[in-house]
Amino acid sequence: MHEDQTIDSKIVLKYRYRLYPARDQAAALETSLQASRRWWNALVSLNRHAWRLIESGKEATVRNRVCEAMRKKKLVAQRAAKVN
Repeated sequence: MHEDQTIDSKIVLKYRYRLYPARDQAAALETSLQASRRWWNALVSLNRHAWRLIESGKEATVRNRVCEAMRKKKLVAQRAAKVN
């Protein structure tokens, strides 16, 4: 090995934890998971559609849709905060 070469070594630790939530906790986790899944899928769909619109020269439409999605997400988060 030459003097100017370095080896980047990393130590990776992995921990696994098993959760045993109570029924109400499991229900809350499931609700959160489902909401996250729906938002993820909606944003993936929005991203795909946005690229199609950008490629066709309709960038303003993309900006409007992204802003609308962010407003909806903010409203949902505010409603969830009021419930909790």
